Formats: sequence, structure tokens, C-alpha cells
Amino acid sequence: MLLLGVTAAGLAAGGLVWLVGESEVADACWLVTAAFGLGYVLWSAVDAIRRRRLGVDLIALLALAGAVAVREYLASAVISVMLASGRTLEAWAALRARRDLSALLDRAPRTARRYRHGTVEIVPLDHVAIGDLLLVASDDVVPVDGTVASDAAILDESALTGEARPAERARGDQCSGEPTRPLR
Repeated sequence: MLLLGVTAAGLAAGGLVWLVGESEVADACWLVTAAFGLGYVLWSAVDAIRRRRLGVDLIALLALAGAVAVREYLASAVISVMLASGRTLEAWAALRARRDLSALLDRAPRTARRYRHGTVEIVPLDHVAIGDLLLVASDDVVPVDGTVASDAAILDESALTGEARPAERARGDQCSGEPTRPLR
């Protein structure tokens, strides 16, 4: 985020200075912006090479260095901003994915209500066996994959399918538990 702020500010400052007719100062602003981008992408490329992974960092490094070499300072500043914004979006998406996965795992049931000898008992999920009859109450998360035994069921399968509306299932239909749970 810091790199995005610095590069965007450098690009904007160079643009404002260029508008008032100071093209040499604008070039200096854009060159400094490019230097921040080059520093970051060089560090990132070296790290990728060290881990034996070549990626777009090398291409970005070549594009930035090439733009600076041919004295296209505005282009190099734009490339730096594009690189920084891409990295910022990538970091935001990874953070959001981790948060969503954590929320999904937090929702995952750890026990199930199993019918046994005319009563309902609460058991850990690893004690649920094929053929067990489970009670899934309203607003419960289906604990394991299985088959609907009642006449009808309305299940929230959004964590599995992304579908916003609850799914209606009839007797004999398959239903799925949380994605972290094994098939039963």
C-alpha cells in the first residue's frame, strides 16, 4: 500500500509540474517514481529467482529498466504505478480469501446430533458413520455429506456453491457438509 501511495504521488506530482511547464522537474519526479518501482521489482525478482520461480517480476523489471534507459520517464512512472496497484490488489485479494476461509472454517461444525436407540446424542464428527441418521436443525450447518431422510429439507449451501438462496432438497437427495469434511 505504501508503494502504491508513493508511486501514485510521484506520478501526480510530475504531472502537475509538467502542466506548469517545468518538464525537467517533471522528468525528475517521474524518475524518482520509477526508482521506487525498480527497487521493489528488483527485490521481488531476486527473491523469485532465489526460490527458483520466474514470473512477471522479471518482465516488469525489463519494462521499467527499458523505459528508464530510453528516457521515457513518464512511461516508467506509469509502469511503477501499475506494478504497485497490481501488488496492492493481489495483497487485498489474498487477505480477503484468508478472512473468508477462516470464517468458513469457524462455521464448520465439530459435532453432530445423531439418532441412536430412540434418543438424540451429540457426537464428534469422527464418530459419525455411514448409515447414521442425523438431526440437522434449522440454521445448522450440515456436518457431513449425506442423503436427505425426511420428506423435504431447505439447506443453505452458499458456502459450497456460492448460491445466495437456500436449496430445497427432497427425500433421497444428496446434500453436502462443509468442504473441510470428508465424504460419508
